[in-house]
Amino acid sequence: MNFQVLFDSKPLTDKTVFADNLDSETQKMMTDKDGKFSIKIEKSGLWLVRLVYMQRCAKDCSGADWESFWSAFSFGA
Repeated sequence: MNFQVLFDSKPLTDKTVFADNLDSETQKMMTDKDGKFSIKIEKSGLWLVRLVYMQRCAKDCSGADWESFWSAFSFGA
Protein backbone atom coordinates (compact mmCIF):
# COMPACT_ATOMS: atom_id res chain seq x y z
CA MET A 1 0.00 0.00 0.00
CA ASN A 2 1.20 3.49 -0.82
CA PHE A 3 0.71 6.53 1.40
CA GLN A 4 1.59 10.22 1.43
CA VAL A 5 1.97 12.36 4.56
CA LEU A 6 1.17 16.07 4.35
CA PHE A 7 1.57 18.75 7.01
CA ASP A 8 0.16 22.23 6.35
CA SER A 9 -0.57 20.98 2.80
CA LYS A 10 3.14 20.22 2.19
CA PRO A 11 4.91 16.83 2.04
CA LEU A 12 6.40 15.76 5.36
CA THR A 13 9.86 14.51 4.34
CA ASP A 14 12.33 12.20 6.09
CA LYS A 15 9.99 11.23 8.94
CA THR A 16 9.66 7.82 10.58
CA VAL A 17 6.37 5.98 10.12
CA PHE A 18 5.35 2.69 11.77
CA ALA A 19 2.83 0.09 10.62
CA ASP A 20 1.63 -2.43 13.22
CA ASN A 21 -0.76 -5.37 13.07
CA LEU A 22 -2.43 -7.35 15.85
CA ASP A 23 0.10 -10.16 15.48
CA SER A 24 2.76 -7.77 16.82
CA GLU A 25 4.46 -7.31 13.47
CA THR A 26 5.88 -3.80 13.10
CA GLN A 27 7.29 -2.22 9.97
CA LYS A 28 9.38 0.96 10.15
CA MET A 29 9.56 3.22 7.10
CA MET A 30 10.78 6.71 6.23
CA THR A 31 8.91 9.23 4.11
CA ASP A 32 10.69 10.33 0.93
CA LYS A 33 11.13 13.85 -0.49
CA ASP A 34 7.45 13.85 -1.52
CA GLY A 35 6.24 12.60 1.88
CA LYS A 36 5.51 9.17 0.37
CA PHE A 37 6.15 5.68 1.74
CA SER A 38 4.94 2.12 1.10
CA ILE A 39 4.12 -0.79 3.36
CA LYS A 40 3.94 -4.44 2.40
CA ILE A 41 0.85 -6.20 3.72
CA GLU A 42 1.75 -9.87 4.08
CA LYS A 43 -0.72 -10.75 6.86
CA SER A 44 -4.45 -10.27 6.98
CA GLY A 45 -6.05 -8.58 9.96
CA LEU A 46 -6.15 -5.13 11.51
CA TRP A 47 -3.36 -2.66 10.84
CA LEU A 48 -2.40 0.69 12.34
CA VAL A 49 -0.15 3.16 10.49
CA ARG A 50 1.16 5.89 12.80
CA LEU A 51 3.61 8.73 13.19
CA VAL A 52 4.43 11.60 15.51
CA TYR A 53 5.82 14.86 14.15
CA MET A 54 7.58 17.27 16.51
CA GLN A 55 8.43 20.90 15.76
CA ARG A 56 9.72 23.79 17.80
CA CYS A 57 6.90 25.90 19.17
CA ALA A 58 6.74 29.13 17.18
CA LYS A 59 4.07 31.26 18.92
CA ASP A 60 1.45 31.24 21.68
CA CYS A 61 2.98 28.20 23.38
CA SER A 62 2.53 29.15 27.04
CA GLY A 63 6.08 28.16 27.95
CA ALA A 64 6.26 25.03 25.79
CA ASP A 65 9.37 24.45 23.68
CA TRP A 66 7.91 21.85 21.31
CA GLU A 67 4.59 20.96 19.67
CA SER A 68 3.69 17.37 18.81
CA PHE A 69 1.33 16.30 16.04
CA TRP A 70 0.04 12.73 16.07
CA SER A 71 -1.46 10.83 13.17
CA ALA A 72 -2.90 7.33 12.85
CA PHE A 73 -4.74 5.38 10.18
CA SER A 74 -6.31 1.99 10.85
CA PHE A 75 -7.68 -0.52 8.38
CA GLY A 76 -8.43 -4.19 7.88
CA ALA A 77 -6.78 -6.31 5.20
